[in-house]
Amino acid sequence: MACLLGAVVLLVLVAVGNTACGQSAPPPGPPGNVQFLPGNGLAGVVWHAPGGTAGVTGYQVTAAPGSHTCTSAHALHCLVKGLTNGTVYHLSIRSNGPGGSSEAVTGAVTAGAPWAPGEVVGTPGDSTVTVGWFAPLSPASPITSYTVVAEPGFATCTSTGPSCIVTGLTNGSSYSFTVTATNAFGASANSASSPSYTPSVLAGGSAGIVYLGPVNANEETATGTILQRDAGISVALPNGRDLWIFGDTSSFSADASQSSAFIAGSTAARGRYIPGQSPTALHDIEPAGSGIASSNRAPAQFIPTPSDTYLPDGTGRACTPANGAVYTARWPTGAALLDDQARLIVTYTDVCVTSATNFTVEGWGFMIYAWKGGKIKTGPVDVFPPVASGAALPASRSYQSPVVSNGQVTVFTSECTQLFVACTAGTVTTTTVADNLIALATPSSYVGQPAVTEAPTTWTPVLVTIAAYPGGLRLIEQTSIGGTFVVFSSTSPTGPWHPFVSGVLPGCSTTPRGFCYAFVGHPELGSDTSLIMSYFKPDSPENANVGHVDLAAVPVPAG
Repeated sequence: MACLLGAVVLLVLVAVGNTACGQSAPPPGPPGNVQFLPGNGLAGVVWHAPGGTAGVTGYQVTAAPGSHTCTSAHALHCLVKGLTNGTVYHLSIRSNGPGGSSEAVTGAVTAGAPWAPGEVVGTPGDSTVTVGWFAPLSPASPITSYTVVAEPGFATCTSTGPSCIVTGLTNGSSYSFTVTATNAFGASANSASSPSYTPSVLAGGSAGIVYLGPVNANEETATGTILQRDAGISVALPNGRDLWIFGDTSSFSADASQSSAFIAGSTAARGRYIPGQSPTALHDIEPAGSGIASSNRAPAQFIPTPSDTYLPDGTGRACTPANGAVYTARWPTGAALLDDQARLIVTYTDVCVTSATNFTVEGWGFMIYAWKGGKIKTGPVDVFPPVASGAALPASRSYQSPVVSNGQVTVFTSECTQLFVACTAGTVTTTTVADNLIALATPSSYVGQPAVTEAPTTWTPVLVTIAAYPGGLRLIEQTSIGGTFVVFSSTSPTGPWHPFVSGVLPGCSTTPRGFCYAFVGHPELGSDTSLIMSYFKPDSPENANVGHVDLAAVPVPAG
């Protein structure tokens, strides 16, 4: 007999629920894309409806051990409550319908544990990959550690913040990475696997980063003298020239016919610049205050040496070789044109160097330099001078990267609170002072406020440097001594700072040979598509014309 399709028969079918023309209604399909998420004394389950949902009347979740359940008629989520934090529960979810229940989708969670970390990415290095991720939710207890596992090979690393360097990898082999988070109640599920990354010897750094070579002065080309400089800060002058200020400088004779010389604290050079290229026409200049703008002579000290630093042992003895120190110096931390375009503010720290690897930053200050006449107009002014005990200057007073705008000078400080090769947690602060000598020289003018990053990004600074670009400010955050960095942008010194590019600089690694420091941006050398960055390699070979200060071009993503 043919099936009747009238309203009466349809009502009967709905009432009976499992027969129509002799056919049994099939059970619904199982839920899709099921996620089992731990909570504080509970577990959450989230899912997608199965295809053909007309036969679904609801969903049921069960958790064992115990008789824990939750049901949902229409919502695609459910909370199983009454669980004990730290206990592993096996959960299952089924779709229910007139034809019965679907197959179960199962999973396990540890109640109270964190969620799985998200967005795992990496930066390859020499036998390493620096892995980063988004910190997950952890409602029941703070996260105490993360564990990264490489596949293949299962190399691991652990950290307390959202980045970690996996070492011991094979150059040329590809690896992906998963991350778990742990709190007082247990470990999360594994994150989704990262993309694949291939470690390699960093002849070229991260993909797309171009090595431009060292920053050399004309004297090196003309005489064969080799200059190895520490750090490099540049300021584009209104006359189309570039002023470069360096840290300590060592001078070597290329043929070893002359003994080496050392200039403590700072040297400087001036010359033309061409966007996208390493400077090739820099001439070292005479000491600031001499009134001689430039020459082809050997480098000379640019910022005068301090006379009031002390051994950091509380004895009150001066930081001098006679008292066992190596040397005392003022190291430049930033420079910028003031609004009158005729003068520069140059910031510095006063340091006592006690060995080849140890120094204490004891003071901070500034000087005002007239670039046309090559003279110091004001200072050096020690705003926070060294104290007789030789105590270290707090990180909150060690300012860098002055940015000048609308009659104000903004300076920045950073501090890494968790550091072992890589920084995993830290802070960045800004301080804005009126552009006048009274305000700049008054310690109470310097009141810091936190710089904010866009969530969920957090600060992990070994050091930060900031420069003004045509589109706004750019902040380079050095995240390890192995060449890793993140570049942020903002229209305001306090943020929010938006991360938009990261990578590893050429020639840097986490091995003892290849440490890199002082990552500085140079707006006048860059473009909309390329950020030019200098960096300092303290273990560059001596007596080799490769320089300590190198340049690299970092591609900037569109938009």
